[in-house]
Amino acid sequence: MDSFVELAAQSGGDKLDMELLTISSQNVKRQRGQITGALEDEIVRVHNGVLAADQYGLGTREIIGRAVVASVFSAQVLNVTQFAESSGIDSEDYRACNFFINVIRTGSPTGTLKIIPQFSDDGGTDWFEARDFVIQFADMNEFPTSVGLFLCYQIPILAPDMRFRIEASGTDGTNTLSVTMSQELTT
Repeated sequence: MDSFVELAAQSGGDKLDMELLTISSQNVKRQRGQITGALEDEIVRVHNGVLAADQYGLGTREIIGRAVVASVFSAQVLNVTQFAESSGIDSEDYRACNFFINVIRTGSPTGTLKIIPQFSDDGGTDWFEARDFVIQFADMNEFPTSVGLFLCYQIPILAPDMRFRIEASGTDGTNTLSVTMSQELTT
């Protein structure tokens, strides 16, 4: 309920804008206020962007909260060829990577599958492995190939460029793994 409250007589009979609401069966009066602008009778202006030195008002900025989803491997078959590396991904503007893995077996592979996030801070010349720097990932990257997998993990972004390397053992021409993997980079 919107209303106003009349102030004491010494204020010249001015009124104060109020809002009455009930919170947990308690009546609460809420007073509105406004921020004045550069002039006495002006309401402050809102500017979209950073204010210049001669501007007066409130500056706003873009709210950053975006995600980029990309395919890393699309049914990459590991058989006689027992490893694959994805293309490098520009990850400089992001804080974390969620990655989603689906592994389908054909035949009876008997070894392990390693999923290794790698990072580069020199434009992709040298790559280092995330498990060397992210403790919680050290034990989470090697899986038995005796079962199919569907996994989701999150790791922090450690350098401007990243890629994934997958390695399999115990695969051959008839005992294979098909790996589909996507990633979501988040700010």
